[in-house]
Amino acid sequence: VCVYVCVGWRRTAWPIVIGMYVGHGLAIVSLIILIAVHLSSKVFRANEKSHVRCILAINFLLATAVFVGGVERREIMWVCQALAVLHHYFVLCLFGWLVVEGYVVYRHVCLSWEAHTVSFKSSLRVLGAAAQG
Repeated sequence: VCVYVCVGWRRTAWPIVIGMYVGHGLAIVSLIILIAVHLSSKVFRANEKSHVRCILAINFLLATAVFVGGVERREIMWVCQALAVLHHYFVLCLFGWLVVEGYVVYRHVCLSWEAHTVSFKSSLRVLGAAAQG
């Protein structure tokens, strides 16, 4: 977040700044609505896939909130660095939960095709291959 800002980022044009705040504001509002729907619905709470998606939304919400809250905080270097560390932590958590979401979708597809003979080790091999790119 602020590492780029602290090192020498200058004020950009106001349309870019307004676009950033509007875009991130819309994302935050959408994520809050998504989390509220997931937490208030019994159908979503009983579903394993919905838990993973809700955690993904929470991580994305936290990463976005830290970015928006910290993009202008460059007066004190350690605060700037702490916000950058928090932002990168939430983004890394987001990628980790995306791997879990991929695994859940993979298991769902295998079960829908009635391929329940696939062993756990072979499914982890596929997950590992997908994670490597």
